[in-house]
Amino acid sequence: MILVRRHRFGCGVLRSTAAGLVIVCLWVAALSGQRLYGQAAEQPDIVKNKLRFARGLMARAFHDMAATELQSLLKEFPADPRAPEATFYLIECLRAQAKSADALALIEAFRKRWPDHALLPQLNLATGDLLLRLNKYDDATRALRSVIDSADLNLREPGLFLLGQALESQGKTAAALVAYKQLA
Repeated sequence: MILVRRHRFGCGVLRSTAAGLVIVCLWVAALSGQRLYGQAAEQPDIVKNKLRFARGLMARAFHDMAATELQSLLKEFPADPRAPEATFYLIECLRAQAKSADALALIEAFRKRWPDHALLPQLNLATGDLLLRLNKYDDATRALRSVIDSADLNLREPGLFLLGQALESQGKTAAALVAYKQLA
């Protein structure tokens, strides 16, 4: 039995157990939908905040802590669109900690996973630098040759300098001078 009771403002109010259950069910469904939507919307903020935190640690030269944070982020959100950026920062942390072998392995994994990514020229420069540090001059020269053709001066100039160092270390002084002269 449904009873209608007039409220003092003139609105009719249903007083029924069935009507009350329907309203409660709709309210619960609306809240659970909001919670699901809220969880999906939180993920980019979490990734953004973790990246920001890791970058702050890197800026303060806490590369070991930044690396831990970035590894955690990549483990928790491997399919996030910002995973290449997080991987790049992790490579930078490994380079700063002089973990050249680990950095080179991660660069190779990056190349396989994201073969056309915009960060690859920067990783080619990092590869050349790491190989130069490991005294692998031929490999460093090959890696740096792809960088020196770049239109981006932020990559081209350090690439030319490192190429000059690699060539000079191989005893190729004339070729090293050609690379150094392109900097002037």
